[in-house]
Amino acid sequence: MNKVVALLYCFIFSGLMISCNPTTSVDEYCVICPFDFRLIDYEPDWSPDGSKIAYVHNDTTIRRYGINLINSDGTGKRSWHLGGSSPSWSPDGQWIAFEQQGQIFKKNVTTDSLVQLTFNGRNFFPDWSSDGSSIAYNQSTCNEIIECGIWALDLASKSEKFISSYGNFPDWHPSNNSFLFETRVIQPDGTAIGDNIWLYNNDNETKKKIMFLEGENHFLTFSPDGRKLVFTSIRSGGDPQIWIIDMDGENAKQLTTTSGYTSAWSPDGEWILFTKTSDSDGRLWRMKPDGSEKQPFTQ
Repeated sequence: MNKVVALLYCFIFSGLMISCNPTTSVDEYCVICPFDFRLIDYEPDWSPDGSKIAYVHNDTTIRRYGINLINSDGTGKRSWHLGGSSPSWSPDGQWIAFEQQGQIFKKNVTTDSLVQLTFNGRNFFPDWSSDGSSIAYNQSTCNEIIECGIWALDLASKSEKFISSYGNFPDWHPSNNSFLFETRVIQPDGTAIGDNIWLYNNDNETKKKIMFLEGENHFLTFSPDGRKLVFTSIRSGGDPQIWIIDMDGENAKQLTTTSGYTSAWSPDGEWILFTKTSDSDGRLWRMKPDGSEKQPFTQ
């Protein structure tokens, strides 16, 4: 694995860092620097109509990053917004939500109209609900004024609702008013053993644990039919890889063997985009949901 830019991910998201207290409960979550590799193109998100992809592009020569847009056939690559990360398309394809300097913004894809959505704490990893009414995100500031964990913003009323302590990486279900998120599972001696995956119902404001994943897991994302999840995982101290699993926690399968990070389904479910992190790559690749037909996407 090429480690030209060590801990680049942590450099970009340094505001996320939360210290872990060994005396906290097993469901305590802390954000850490999980991966040590070169990232160039990552955090892809497909437009709802499947025509475009937003992703973060890092220019390693000048240490500048931001959000690019590219057509789904690999043409038309262009810089769209400097300094942003974690892009999430609105269901109507008109806006992209993203994080910048610890706050959530939305920007119109065609007019470049920019709107700041959050103003308190430090907020990351926004994800737009399937009906377009809400955005879920992670809030990483823990103090007596604001709670850290998963929050949801109602875009019409502009009201923010606290969901769950120490949660991270929310992803909304493609066809109903619920989303999943994860919490790190830490034993009383401070040893992290894996992640609990939760499903939150935004209608009746309840959550349930749907599975436990060993190792270190990030960016769980629903398939378009809502039946499977694709995610990044480190198992047994190895390199990060892309995995797929059924919603009931069964049939876990490793899709990559040459390292992989952040992934996104095409709206038709035919392809998965991911960042290949082995060697000197760090670019977006695509593959079939069974791990076959791997091919480079960005150059």
